[in-house]
Amino acid sequence: MATITIPDDLQRAAEEYARQTGQTLDQLIERLLASVALRRAPVTTTEEPSLPTDDEKGIAEVEDLAEKLRLKYNLQPLPPALAALRGSVKLPADSDHKQILSDSLWKKYSTL
Repeated sequence: MATITIPDDLQRAAEEYARQTGQTLDQLIERLLASVALRRAPVTTTEEPSLPTDDEKGIAEVEDLAEKLRLKYNLQPLPPALAALRGSVKLPADSDHKQILSDSLWKKYSTL
């Protein structure tokens, strides 16, 4: 359980939206965060997934957790064409993808 701080007007708007969609504010926030965290559009199960406690557990357990969360929150998988691109670009850990994009756009449009 965690506590978050948001502006009062945002909280009122979120509570109203949750009420209109027949869910609690907690459910709304949980589903939105799961959607963002898994990068998929918002499957329901009663099993509560747990995070791996050991960094050495590997990709298989992370994928298993992602599948449990996908089922719990009724998240749809990425389209095959997009999923095929996942991990295809390897950037150094200290790279800034926003700066790379900015530089590329500057280079493309500054010569017009």
